[in-house]
Amino acid sequence: LPLWSEILAVCREHDCDRVLVAGHRPRRDMDFDGVSKHGDFLQGLERPGIRVAFCLREYTPDELTARFRAVANTGSSEVEFFDDHDAALTWLKR
Repeated sequence: LPLWSEILAVCREHDCDRVLVAGHRPRRDMDFDGVSKHGDFLQGLERPGIRVAFCLREYTPDELTARFRAVANTGSSEVEFFDDHDAALTWLKR
């Protein structure tokens, strides 16, 4: 979970709570427990949490994606997955 700590540090430094993660055909090295851990971390952030848009080209959301989204979105943070950059930015701005 060091990645999330780094992201939160940058958010605090720049006084922001919205993050765009963009990539092309990402490689995932997580299993069910891993995505649950990451989701739990985001779920447990104090309010207002952060809003993270994942804009991933050539990525097909699956059960692990759904699990991460479901767990993370039950707390103070929000995450969503997109394959369109403009749609991701629009969602982040709302």
